[in-house]
Amino acid sequence: MTHCYFADHALLPTGWASQVLFEVDATGMLVSVLPNSSPGNAERLAGAALPGMPNLHSHAFQRAMAGLAEMGSTQPDSFWSWRDRMYGLVDRLTPDQVGTIAQALYVDMLKGGYTQVSEFHYLHHDISGKAHRDPAEMAWAISQAAERSGIALPCCRCFTPTAALAASHPIRDKDALSMPSQTF
Repeated sequence: MTHCYFADHALLPTGWASQVLFEVDATGMLVSVLPNSSPGNAERLAGAALPGMPNLHSHAFQRAMAGLAEMGSTQPDSFWSWRDRMYGLVDRLTPDQVGTIAQALYVDMLKGGYTQVSEFHYLHHDISGKAHRDPAEMAWAISQAAERSGIALPCCRCFTPTAALAASHPIRDKDALSMPSQTF
């Protein structure tokens, strides 16, 4: 079963088009895009239709610390003071909490026109400070949050073998630097 939408104007790969009929299947995938069409019984869209935007760099859990890193202190603010506050939050988050935070963020992203997100995370410990039994525990929480919200989440392999910035500050996530690359 398909559903049709009609837009007076739409930005297509070939540029701006007028009188565009979109046919979408039951999974939400485009079946056809036909410019210079009549609306027929299609649902009319208000305004111009634009392609969804990807968010190419997200740390969903950081949404929970919005405003917390801006607290005044007797010490000067720096990347390291922000990082300490961030880890102060991270050290208390469970996979379920991270999933809830991510899902709320992803729903807001969808409302704002984002259709996919590339999530970067470095959460590998439970609240006791020990590595999760499954090294992908937090990744599963993020993946399930994306699925529940309906946003696309591409799987991007990422491995950082060194931490150049760590020379001037103690490394908190030492096991991430010593894990074999196959883990990532």
